[in-house]
Amino acid sequence: MIKTDNRNGFWPSLLHFLGFSTDTRREALDIQRAGKWGGGRVRRLILLAALLFPAASAAAPAVKTSTLTDSRLVLATLKGNVQLYGTRFGDQAFQAGVLALLRARKIQVTVLTSQAAVKSMAPLKAAGAKVFYLPTGVNMTGSLVLSGNDTVLMNKDGRTWYVMQSPGLAVQAKTQMTTYAPYAKAY
Repeated sequence: MIKTDNRNGFWPSLLHFLGFSTDTRREALDIQRAGKWGGGRVRRLILLAALLFPAASAAAPAVKTSTLTDSRLVLATLKGNVQLYGTRFGDQAFQAGVLALLRARKIQVTVLTSQAAVKSMAPLKAAGAKVFYLPTGVNMTGSLVLSGNDTVLMNKDGRTWYVMQSPGLAVQAKTQMTTYAPYAKAY
C-alpha cells in the first residue's frame, strides 16, 4: 500500500521530479492569508503537494500507480468531468484526442491555466470547455489532469504520464483546487 502522506518519501521524490517542493502547503496558506498572489512568483503547478495529498489515515485505500507513454492509453483513462491544470498538456496526439472527446461530448472539460497560456486554450473553449486563468506571474510547470472521481494524471515532459487511481482521489484533489477559484478569471 502506498500512503499519500507527504513525509513518507514516495510523494516528495515524485513531486521533486515534477518540479514541486514539499513545502507548498505553507506557501498556499501564505497566499491565502494575504488574499492575493503577492509579489513573488508561484513556481509550482497549483501547489500540487499541498492540494492532492493531505496526510493519509491508516485506513486509506491503496493508490494504484502506473506510468504511460502511449497517448491512446492515457486518453482511455479520461471520463466524465475532466479538469486540466497547467499550461501544456501532453503531446500533440493527446491534445487532439482531448479535443475530439470534448467535441463528441464524451467528456466535459474545465481548464485552469496561466495568463500567458490562456490563448492556446481557444480550441478547447470553442469546443465547449470552461477555461480559466490565474494572474500574471503564475508560473506552472508540468500539468495535472483529474478524470472522473478516481484518476489523477501528472505530466511534465509532454510524453510520460504518471497515473494514480484510487476511489475518491480525483474528488479530493478537485475539492482542494477550489481554493484557487477566487483568483481565477474566466477566458
